[in-house]
Amino acid sequence: MRSGAVAGLGKAGADPAVVMPLLIEQLHDQNRIIRRVAAFALGDIGGKQSFEALMGSTEDPDGFVREAVFQSLKRIDPVALAQSGKRFH
Repeated sequence: MRSGAVAGLGKAGADPAVVMPLLIEQLHDQNRIIRRVAAFALGDIGGKQSFEALMGSTEDPDGFVREAVFQSLKRIDPVALAQSGKRFH
C-alpha cells in the first residue's frame, strides 16, 4: 500500500515543493520496492532537483533500484546523465 502512495505522488500533479522532500527521503528507505517506486516517481516529476537526488542513488546496493534510478535519469536529462559518466551496472 505504501508503494502505491509513493508512486501516486509523482503522478498526482501535487506541488513539487511539497512532494519532492517526501520522495527524496524515500530513496533511502530500507525497503527496495519503496526506493524503486520513489525513483520512478521522481522521474515522473522531473527537473533539476529530481535529477540531483537520483544521481545520489546511482550506487544503490540493489540492482532493481539502480535500474529504476537510471531509467528515470535518462527520462529527465539523458545528456547530463551521459556527461556524468555514470552507467548502470
